[in-house]
Amino acid sequence: MFFGIVESCFNLDNNGLSIENNSFKEFVILSIFIPTFETICFITIPTFLLKFVIKKKIIIVLIISSLFAFFHDYSLIYIIYAFFAGIIMSVFYILLFEKYNFFVAFLLSILLHSAHNSILYLI
Repeated sequence: MFFGIVESCFNLDNNGLSIENNSFKEFVILSIFIPTFETICFITIPTFLLKFVIKKKIIIVLIISSLFAFFHDYSLIYIIYAFFAGIIMSVFYILLFEKYNFFVAFLLSILLHSAHNSILYLI
């Protein structure tokens, strides 16, 4: 549903924005919208909620990584890949959050995820 809403944003009628190039739409969705959505849903919110219940960061990282992998269930190999990517992204977010603040951690995590998705899309 979320992705349908995002895609409909690029097909506005009545002299609105109309991008005909599907590759460009896919690239924007995969490089901007999905990393933002996933950072909010799979890293930021779970980290915020889990830190009140669980004190060990390694457990929080493993839970977040499992959640991230669970929603990337295209194949067993991709689930395993997403689990390790989730470890990297959650550790990255937590370290930045502790060293700087939420805003820096959030934006740089989105940037990391966006760069990752962009590279995979382009190769």
